[in-house]
Amino acid sequence: DFLKHQAQTFDEMAPIFAKKETIPEHLLHVYQTLAFKILEVLINERQAASGVNEDQDFLRPYQILDVACGTGALWPFLLEKATAMNMTLLIQGLDLSPRMVECAKEHAASLLTPDSSHRIEVVCSDIMEYHGAPVESEEQNETTTYTSYDAVICNACWANFYSPQAILQHVTTNLLQSHKSAKGQTFGRLFVTHPLGQDFIKELHDADPQTVPHLLPEKWYFSDFIRVPLQLEEFVPEQVDVRPFMPEEQNTDEFSTIKPFYFAALRRVRHYLLPHVWRFRGPVARGYGRGGKKLGFPTANLVASIFFQNALQELEAGVYIGWASVEDSSNEKVVVHRAVVNVGYSPTFEGQENPEKIIEAHLMPEEGISLSDFYGETMRLELLAYLRAEEKFASFPDLITQINADVADAKDALEAHPVLRQARADSFFLKPDWTAKNQDSEEESGSSWERKDMKEFLEKYE
Repeated sequence: DFLKHQAQTFDEMAPIFAKKETIPEHLLHVYQTLAFKILEVLINERQAASGVNEDQDFLRPYQILDVACGTGALWPFLLEKATAMNMTLLIQGLDLSPRMVECAKEHAASLLTPDSSHRIEVVCSDIMEYHGAPVESEEQNETTTYTSYDAVICNACWANFYSPQAILQHVTTNLLQSHKSAKGQTFGRLFVTHPLGQDFIKELHDADPQTVPHLLPEKWYFSDFIRVPLQLEEFVPEQVDVRPFMPEEQNTDEFSTIKPFYFAALRRVRHYLLPHVWRFRGPVARGYGRGGKKLGFPTANLVASIFFQNALQELEAGVYIGWASVEDSSNEKVVVHRAVVNVGYSPTFEGQENPEKIIEAHLMPEEGISLSDFYGETMRLELLAYLRAEEKFASFPDLITQINADVADAKDALEAHPVLRQARADSFFLKPDWTAKNQDSEEESGSSWERKDMKEFLEKYE
C-alpha cells in the first residue's frame, strides 16, 4: 500500500517536475555545488587508488545509480561538471513512478548528443527489488552478474522511503562497488542529499507524514550502523556557500550566497560494527608457532579451554577488529593496543588446523612502543567490528597478502570510525578489578568473558 501510494502521488506530480522551471534560479547554484561535491569525492578516491591520471583504472567510466531520480533534476549538473573534470558518467536512473520514468527518459534524450561519451538509462523499479543492470557475458552459465556502482545517490528522496535502514543494507550489500586496481582499491560511495535542507523536509513531514514519513538524519545516525559496512566521510547538514559557482554580478544582497543544504557522503568499507561487544580476559598461551615464525605476524592466543569454547559457539569464525591490553602490575599506566583478531581454526595450515576454535590476536602497538614476550600474562581483549569470514587460502603468500590488507583495514577503521576510536578508553581496560558474570570455575585460570549489547555501548559515545 505504501509503494502504491508513493507511485500514485509522484505520477500526479510528474508533469510539474518535468518543466524546466521546476528548479528556481536561486537553486541552480545549489545543484551545481551538489554535483561538484559528489564528483569531487569520486575522482579523489580514484586518484588515490590509481595514482596517475593516465592509468587505465582511473579513466574507466564512473557508474552512478540515481535512486528515486524523478525526472532527472540532478543530471544536467552532473554531466556539466563531469565534462569539465574529464570524467565519463554512466548514469542509471531508478524510480517507482511510471510517469516520472517516462519524463526522465525524455529528459535524458535531450541532454545527450550522439557523440557524447556519457550514457543515461532509466528503469521503473522499487530500489529494494533492484540488484543492478544485468551484465552481458560471452560465457554461457546460469549465474547472472549485475552492475555495481561507484556511487549511489539518494537526492531529495530519503525521507520518502518506507524503511531507510533496509535500503542502507540493500544498497551496501548489493549495489556499491569494490574495485581493485593495480595500485589500490576503491570502494563505492553512498550520497544522501537534499538541495533544500532539513528544515524544509520537516515542513513536508509535518504536512504529509504518509508521503514523507521520515526526517533527514542527524550526524549520529550515520555513525551508529550495526552490520552495515558504511562509514561517514563528510556531513553538511544545514548550509552551504555557493559563491564559487555564482557569477560576480550575482554576488549581491538580492542573491544570498548561503543556501539551505544537506549532504552526507558515506564510504563502503570492509568492516561493520557487531551487534554485541565481546570482552575476553585470560592468560596468553603459547600457540602453534605460526603467527610469528611462518607468517611474520606474532599473535597472542587466549588459552583454549572448555570455558571459552562456550562463548565462542556464538561468535562466527572470522577476522575481527578491536582493542587489547596486557596487564602489567609493574606499570601503573594501562597501554591499549589496536588488534586484528582471528577467531577460528586456521584452515590454510592443512593438516595442522586448530582442533577447536581459538582466539588469535595480533596486537599493533603505536610507533615507538615494543611488545616483549608476554606469554602467561593476562590479556584483555575487546571485539567491536567484523572484517571478513575465515577462509582457506591456496598458498601462504596469498594468506600473508590478505593479513597485510586486514592489518591496514583494521588500523584505518580504529582511527577513522568515531566509536571504534573512542572505545580505546573503555572502562573495561581501565578498571583493575574488572570482572564479568562469566567466570571460569578454575580460580587459577583467571579467565572471564562477557557480551554486551552494542546499542547500549553506543549510547556512551553519542
